[in-house]
Amino acid sequence: MRQEGGAITWDYDIFSVPTYLYHGNAQRRHALEVLSMVLLGLNTLSELGDIVEALRKFQVMGYLRSWSNVLDWCHFTLMAAGWYYWFSAVRLSNTFHLDPAYQPLVSPAAQTRARLFLTDPVQAREFLNL
Repeated sequence: MRQEGGAITWDYDIFSVPTYLYHGNAQRRHALEVLSMVLLGLNTLSELGDIVEALRKFQVMGYLRSWSNVLDWCHFTLMAAGWYYWFSAVRLSNTFHLDPAYQPLVSPAAQTRARLFLTDPVQAREFLNL
């Protein structure tokens, strides 16, 4: 689209950001996520087996002093927290609904000095109190 009065073409189309996180290769991404969770679960079960073995041999302190075991549990904790936050983000993005009647801006007003538009605080509050 070209504006009158200049040779610079101006593209002022607005593209919205999709909130659905699975567009494109959804099946492959979902399969990799499930595989990652299964492998994390199996690795955690293996580590729990090591704890049971250490308890049977009365070598719990030896297990706790091993840096590899500490790193394993740090890894499990970070991965579990990451999956929790990922599922929270997916749930929130799938339930997000923006009211099409949301009007955050009031028409240009003389009382706005620094901005071209005046924001409507009532509409902004309704939006933020989803």
